[in-house]
Amino acid sequence: KTLDAMGLGFRMSIKETGNASSAVSFSWDEIKSTQSGNELRKEFGTKLPVGTTERKVRITLDFLYTKAYSESSAVTAFTGISNVLNIVPFSYSLRQNGFILSGFNVRILRNGLGKVDIVPLQVNFGHIYTTYEPSQTRQANFTVIATQVLRPAMGQEFTIPLAITFGKGALTQDTGQTLNLVSLDGPNKGQPNGLRLSIKDDKGKEITFDKQEVLGDITITGAVTGNVSKVYTAVITPTPGGSVKTGTFSAAIPVTVTYN
Repeated sequence: KTLDAMGLGFRMSIKETGNASSAVSFSWDEIKSTQSGNELRKEFGTKLPVGTTERKVRITLDFLYTKAYSESSAVTAFTGISNVLNIVPFSYSLRQNGFILSGFNVRILRNGLGKVDIVPLQVNFGHIYTTYEPSQTRQANFTVIATQVLRPAMGQEFTIPLAITFGKGALTQDTGQTLNLVSLDGPNKGQPNGLRLSIKDDKGKEITFDKQEVLGDITITGAVTGNVSKVYTAVITPTPGGSVKTGTFSAAIPVTVTYN
């Protein structure tokens, strides 16, 4: 009933593996009918031979979105249920311990629940000189902030783990943790300018580009106080064995924040 009220449901299919038999399906309406005490029975697979034998089946549960959810963001916990399904060789066979459906959570998060800000949005490294040695660096900090914007459903408060990914943009990788910067003008326009960019987290660990990293947990509250932030450091260093070339440069790095 709770799933149905949320505009959700599921269907189930059972298929014997290893042969050409068709799958047997249970619709959401059929599954809901068991609440009134009805027992669903369906035959599937090939006929069993006499004697002991072993068969394998694949059971698939598909979640369904049946109607628009009109409430605010919410997390609903469903406890596990035992003996939800029995597979027996004959209709008159004794039912042993059936399948167990483990507990699970359903999270419904509305568009606009939160926002992400980067402060400052643009990091300026100033002037870098061609005489820089590989050991010399320029660095600047910036902060990624995820903030709650909308209230959750009445009485709801829940925590969402957030992940962050720094993309490469149009730059090429020098290593998994460094990108080659490119000259924007002059005789070396469009070519690597002898500098590379890396980003470190608040513990000094270099992030890997195009790989999810942990941003932190945000707690969604009725008072709209959810907030999580992390300070990162952008670092510019000369490429070992190369030479720094004159000219302007810039790098546009896409930042993606997702929830788990």
